[in-house]
Amino acid sequence: METLSLWKQYTIGMKKKYQLTASLLLLACMVTLDAQIPNGGFEEWVQDGDDYNPVDWQTTNNAPFLNVSPYTPAYEGNFSMKVSTFDAGVMVVAGVATMEFSYSKKPAALNACLKTTIMPGDRVLLIFSMFHKDSIIALPTDCTFSIDSTISDFSCFSFPITYRADLDPDSAIIIIMAGSAAPQVGTEIVVDALSFQDSNPTSQALFLETGSVGNYPNPAGRNTFIPVNLLTDSDVEILVWDSKGALVQSIPYHSLRAGKHTLEVDTGGLPQGVYPYAVRAKGVTLHGKMIINQ
Repeated sequence: METLSLWKQYTIGMKKKYQLTASLLLLACMVTLDAQIPNGGFEEWVQDGDDYNPVDWQTTNNAPFLNVSPYTPAYEGNFSMKVSTFDAGVMVVAGVATMEFSYSKKPAALNACLKTTIMPGDRVLLIFSMFHKDSIIALPTDCTFSIDSTISDFSCFSFPITYRADLDPDSAIIIIMAGSAAPQVGTEIVVDALSFQDSNPTSQALFLETGSVGNYPNPAGRNTFIPVNLLTDSDVEILVWDSKGALVQSIPYHSLRAGKHTLEVDTGGLPQGVYPYAVRAKGVTLHGKMIINQ
């Protein structure tokens, strides 16, 4: 994970770089200041010279290097956004799409539906931060969500937002990055349906204090257990993928009552390895990773 100072400098730099963009967005959104993320469904695209960018987003597209593009079939609507690494000749560079926009609420989570292709040793990042003027109230290090495994089919996730200050926000920045410290050709992330989850906790069916899933024992033998705390009655589903992105288990738990539960996963039939998994409940998805060693 990148250091706090690195992301803080990067995020503040992006904020200053797009100050004019933020001002224009503020004028455009005065009537709907508390609306959802502008163009969060990536339906609107615009020609920018030789580049083709999603409306309201800044990208690292610089023809002939085009690393952000519309993607079909989308999760919903006509388009999703694909962000890819690119070979600049002397080095492989991470692809980046960034947006700063006016926002005055404190959402509980950033929702996104996505799929990924991750080359060995690489990862993709979703980075979020919120500001009150030049004060950061949601730090990018607290809200940097890293995915280092391939997700072959669209999966929807809810990434929790952590706040470090009680100030009311006036703007937010979202950064979507394909590739990290050592970007590899072929790493990409396809994103759709970006939205905020209401800060009202009753709207969040699945709650985990860490904001991520944890199983025990890990490494697992013939079984492992995932503790969850449901805020409302809900069906729950556990999905387990292998390292190639193939779904190997889908475990439903029907009509669980609100409260704490310990869900069992039978891992006896799975070979040794690392398995990404997700826990879903009423539209909320959190993910983790289990190691099987038996």
